[in-house]
This record gives sequence, C-alpha cells and structure tokens, in this order.
Amino acid sequence: MDLIEKLLYIIGIVLLLLFVIRGIFSIGYKKRVNKNINILKMNQGISSNKDITVNDLKHLPGNVQRWLIKSGIIGKKTSSYVYIEQKGEMRQDESSNKLIFASTKQFAGIQMPGFVWQVKAAFIPFINMYGMDSFVDGVGSLEMRLFNLVKVVNEKDTVKINQSSFARYLLELSWYPEAALNKNMKWEEIDKYTARVMMSHRGIVAEAYLYFNEDYDVIKTSAMRYKDTDETEVLLECVGESKEFGVFNGVRIPSEIHVTWMLPEGEFTWYKLKVEKLSYK
Repeated sequence: MDLIEKLLYIIGIVLLLLFVIRGIFSIGYKKRVNKNINILKMNQGISSNKDITVNDLKHLPGNVQRWLIKSGIIGKKTSSYVYIEQKGEMRQDESSNKLIFASTKQFAGIQMPGFVWQVKAAFIPFINMYGMDSFVDGVGSLEMRLFNLVKVVNEKDTVKINQSSFARYLLELSWYPEAALNKNMKWEEIDKYTARVMMSHRGIVAEAYLYFNEDYDVIKTSAMRYKDTDETEVLLECVGESKEFGVFNGVRIPSEIHVTWMLPEGEFTWYKLKVEKLSYK
C-alpha cells in the first residue's frame, strides 16, 4: 500500500467514525424531539370534534371575530394541533448578508399553548446545522448543533427563554386561528384594524399585537421578545410581516412571512419563510 492509498484509507476510517458518532448523537436528538412532540400532543387533550360556529366567537372583539370569519374556520371541526412545514432563508447576524437555506417542521398546540420547531440549515457546504426550538409545559428551550455533533446553543428553562418562547407562540397565531378561541386569552380591540392578545400560562405572561387589513387578513404581528438570553439582554420588538396568503385545509393563513427584529441600530430581517404544507389534526 503506497502513501496515497494509506492516506485515503485513514481518511475513510475517520469519515466512517464521524458518521457513526453523528448517528449516535442524532438518535439522542430525535428522542428529545419526539418526547416534546408527544407531550405537546397529550397536553391538547381529546378534541371535541365539534363544528366551530359563530357563537364560539361572541366573547371576542369585533375585529378579531372578522379575522376568524375571514380565515374560514367557521364550520370546521375543532382541532388539537397543527403541523407545518416551511422552507426559507436565514441571515446569521446583522453584520452579514449571507443567506442560509433552511427547512423546518413544526407542531403547535391549539387547545393548549406550545410548539416544537425543528430546523435543518445549510450552514456551510456539506455541513448542516440541526436545531430544536420548543415551548412545552411552560418551558422554553433552544438546542442547535453543527453537523448534529458540535453543540452551538443549549438553553432551557430560563426566565428569558420561557417568556420569549411563549411570546413566539402568540406571535404565530395567524397560522392556527382556532387557538384564538381559547378562553384564557384576553383580547382587546386597540382600533378598527389592531388587536392585542394577552395570556398567562404556567406562571408566564406574554402578549402580542395583530394588525389587519381592510379584508381582515393578518398583515402583521408583533411581540416583545428576547433576541438573546445574556444577562444584559433587553426586550425587543419582533415583527412578522405577511407577504402572501394561502388556503390550507380550507383555512386562509399567511403563507409567506418575513421575520424582523427591531434593533436600536435599525431593522434586522433575519428570516424569510414560505409555508409548504400545513394540516390541522
């Protein structure tokens, strides 16, 4: 065996070991994801499977009622949770214009707040970033791994991440409008085209604003969240702007959204996404 053959042999062994190690770590990651998904589903209880009627909206402000009617949920059976697949582009930070392609899968509770969001992002050629952002049982967590091996982020159950995760759930209500019927949500009509929702869950309080156009589609949502969890981090406005709309399972929702942080130095649009698939269960 000459030198080149030996080098190729060693490289092959190293690559094989990396894939084996990655597979072991991947099993652990998938177990954590599936555990969170199963808890989220169980927390929703058994769906009544009844038809949603106009009477179910009577406790809500007028503009929220008009949004829900426009969305098409009237006459639909009640659901327990929603499953969403998205594709989009992310910016890593404010100083870079580099776009990272990402595909995601998300479960979100309808009867009880919670979500599990999984992402696979092409960080650099042939190297992917895998991650899970979740809010389950009132606990927020964020886990990101490079090549499913190197731990980049691992935050869980802090005051800031719990609040930010809960606020994200409210921020994304336009994807699961039926959740607005939750009697624990306190709605207020700010003006004809703006509504505020407040909610307390497992000791955490969060709020979000929904902005409607003249047809009562949700054209923007906003909430105060923590962009990072450092001790010095302060609440910042996070905005989701609806760029396109689509009908999934008979429900009209924003199908393309741009997510922007309102930083002191200016706007930072970090994620542009499109909904590829959405189903209510």
